[in-house]
Amino acid sequence: LNRCVKEVTGQSVKYWISKVNIQYSMLLLKNSARDITEIAYELNYPNPAYFSKVFKKIVGVSPTEYRNNSLDKITLLQV
Repeated sequence: LNRCVKEVTGQSVKYWISKVNIQYSMLLLKNSARDITEIAYELNYPNPAYFSKVFKKIVGVSPTEYRNNSLDKITLLQV
């Protein structure tokens, strides 16, 4: 499976699973009051620090920065 996915996409299966998890976490960060620690454990990351590291690698900003930027945009749209 890994070989086939890598041939087609250029990325490993592990990367794609992480990417899907991070996309789901982005929804949770935008739309829930759960803290980052709860989200990390819900998505089965061993600890919040590792979750933050993976999140930043894929998204380019930390989960906290992402949540703050998302909340700023939502606030601006509501005004």
